[in-house]
Amino acid sequence: MQTKTDLLENTLQRIVYFLFIYSILLILLYLLGNYQYFLEQTQYTFLKLLEITSLFGVILGFYCLSYNAMFFIVITIYKLPVKKNIHKIAINLLMIFLNIIIFIFLKMLVVWFSSY
Repeated sequence: MQTKTDLLENTLQRIVYFLFIYSILLILLYLLGNYQYFLEQTQYTFLKLLEITSLFGVILGFYCLSYNAMFFIVITIYKLPVKKNIHKIAINLLMIFLNIIIFIFLKMLVVWFSSY
């Protein structure tokens, strides 16, 4: 049976996955919009939504990473049996890294567009 903290951790982890997939979907919609000549305001809306989702994904990813790291430290100190925690830390690091790359790329894109 899962405890409340495990349930919270799993829920937040799934939210981070969802936000990453949503960011990828927004990138695809933005690229499709460039090809299909969507309106400028629609493209700008996609960029703003992408900025919000990637930033929120980074923040939640750091929260999940800190929770898993604290749990891993406690397990290491008290020599408790490890239950797939390193796997979660690696996935959190990957999601944070990818969301940061998306966020930085998005900021560069907005600056590039504002220069026109």
